[in-house]
Amino acid sequence: MKKLKNIFEKIISKENRWLFFSAIILGLILGFIFSGGSEKTSSLNPDSEIAEEHDHSKNQIWTCSMHPQIQQPKPGKCPLCGMDLIPVSSEEEEVGFNQLKLSENAIKLAEIRTVPVERREIEMVIRMSGKVAFNETNVANITSRIQGRIDKVYVNFTGTEIKKGERMVNLYSPELITAQQELLQSLKSFQISRTPEFKKSALENVEASRKKLLLWGLTKKQIRNFENPNNIVNHIIIYSPMNGIVVKKDAFEGMYVNTGAKLYTIANLMDLWVQLDAYESDISWIRTGQRVEFETEAYPGKLFKGKVTFIDPVVDPKTRTIKVRVNVKNQNLSLKPDMFVRAKVYAGVGNRSKDKNFIPPLVIPSSAPLVTGKRAIVYVAVPGEKGVFEGRNIILGSLADEYYIVKSGLNEGENVVVNGAFKIDSDLQIQSKPSMMNPEGGGPMPGHDHGGSSVQIADADKKSTIPSGNIPSLFRSSIDKITELYFQIQDELSHDRLDKVKDSGKDLLGKLDLVDMKLLKGNSHMEWMKIEKVIRDGAEKIASAADIDSARGSFEIITKPTISALKYFGSTEKTFYKLHCPMAFNNKGAFWLQKSKDVRNPYFGESMLTCKDSIEKISTGKNK
Repeated sequence: MKKLKNIFEKIISKENRWLFFSAIILGLILGFIFSGGSEKTSSLNPDSEIAEEHDHSKNQIWTCSMHPQIQQPKPGKCPLCGMDLIPVSSEEEEVGFNQLKLSENAIKLAEIRTVPVERREIEMVIRMSGKVAFNETNVANITSRIQGRIDKVYVNFTGTEIKKGERMVNLYSPELITAQQELLQSLKSFQISRTPEFKKSALENVEASRKKLLLWGLTKKQIRNFENPNNIVNHIIIYSPMNGIVVKKDAFEGMYVNTGAKLYTIANLMDLWVQLDAYESDISWIRTGQRVEFETEAYPGKLFKGKVTFIDPVVDPKTRTIKVRVNVKNQNLSLKPDMFVRAKVYAGVGNRSKDKNFIPPLVIPSSAPLVTGKRAIVYVAVPGEKGVFEGRNIILGSLADEYYIVKSGLNEGENVVVNGAFKIDSDLQIQSKPSMMNPEGGGPMPGHDHGGSSVQIADADKKSTIPSGNIPSLFRSSIDKITELYFQIQDELSHDRLDKVKDSGKDLLGKLDLVDMKLLKGNSHMEWMKIEKVIRDGAEKIASAADIDSARGSFEIITKPTISALKYFGSTEKTFYKLHCPMAFNNKGAFWLQKSKDVRNPYFGESMLTCKDSIEKISTGKNK
């Protein structure tokens, strides 16, 4: 202490005192300059600046647009899906209870896009399958109108083309002799009658005898032969009543027939029917007169055309479908009865050219509404308030050509959100405002997943997603090959080809062996191990299936893990279709995936190729 006192006394000695005070004054001046002259910030307390920054941002919450239960005090990545966290708006007090205000930056981050509600003439393409059938109005049965014995058959086999008036059979019948005697006796009575009364009565008997023969199928020329007393007639030739093809033959030489016995069935194949199966969900769109185009397996690429002429008034209780009839001209006989066809019916909502008072319906893109149960919600940009969106309950009509018809709740010209609606809904949940899942408002639903991952495939068993961008492209290429074999099995099951299904099952096992799991790390590695095990078990059963039904059961087993693989690891395919058949496996129902929108049911094959009660378009995007 004495040493320090001596040093201090030397510093403040008279000769050094002016240097000491000059240093203090210079330090104060420099501190004032670098502090900007602010009295609020003290250079002597550096912690005050940090405290102020903390005070400024302490109320800012960052969340995941896909997982609103995630709430962090600072920006970063979502721990569930790896997406960038976005700031929760702090301006909710400025808008209504069911509204949300977003900054320009937040709108860009959420990729929100709107389109105006408009009136549009829309046309829905309804896909159906069915069979070519005989036109029932052009089918005739040739029958025997009297008892007798067939002595001669002129048409010996089915498929023979015949003309109207062509001979079919020569029939012997004792009844002809009796009928001839009655006619001759009536003619003789007419000739010998002397009074007008007897002459009139005799003439009536003659006409009655002739009419009886006409009803038996005799021609007028044959009846004139009956009137010759020197020509005893005991045979009758039965002629074809129309042009057509013999589709069934029951007549044989020497056989005895009773009155009404069927001898031949003739059909005119120049006019045919196509009987299509329409599902109950589609029947509201179908009207008589609508144009139809269809293809057959026999002539791939060739379009046949017709019009809807009849809609069955009852539902088939087994298939839950309704028959729709199409009349088709078949001049060159290309179409054959019982051919399978795949048809498209073009159904529109009204027509301005036919109805001058027709007003097109209000429509919105199918991506706009959030549908849950019986409720449908859209988010509308509030006019005149930049960045403000409000939820609106609406009533939807039918879905047609990627557009929903709006029954009520929206007006023409309003701007609805078509991209980013889930993200707006998530933010409203966080703020305890009315949303899709909380119509009355309230806190966010813990653990709830809106499903807006990079691969938008819903899977109730999987609530988290791995961003496809974290998956090596080489591994995703392996997933593509596996899903390609899945679609191959699905297509072959729809054609009832068991041998090819089993071969594809073996190929699927081979592709699974080639997958390099070392490319994956951590959770993604564990997820693939779970998925791969189930797919492998199903593929082994498919490869060794004893019959088509067991192969179909094993295919249903691999469907879920295939969906999970697409969800977790992504795909280079742009879209898929997820379909459901309510009648599969004794009405338990089952899902499957397709590349194409044309329904090809793998669980029933050709017997019920288009059985489905729902079809969902799955947009995966082009993963990079």
